[in-house]
Amino acid sequence: MHSLLSFFTDASEKVRLSAIGGIYNLLNKFSENGKEFFLLTFERVSVLIADDSGQIRQAATFLNQALKTMVNDAVFDQNKFNLRQFVEKLA
Repeated sequence: MHSLLSFFTDASEKVRLSAIGGIYNLLNKFSENGKEFFLLTFERVSVLIADDSGQIRQAATFLNQALKTMVNDAVFDQNKFNLRQFVEKLA
């Protein structure tokens, strides 16, 4: 997952778009294990939402919605998600 996140900063729009799709699929498929990578993904996706490419912004916004759903689900499961650490990232 970490290597996939590194492609978020690639110069190629196609590579960045593929990385967004890959992360989205991983987080959905492995939602329980995905929580540990959530904070890192959140940090990187926030940069992509301001990308020059409209297609990248749209895909990043879609991934952002999936991350919001994960946060909502995590509120009920405090043992698997560090909400305090997430809020610190927002500040």
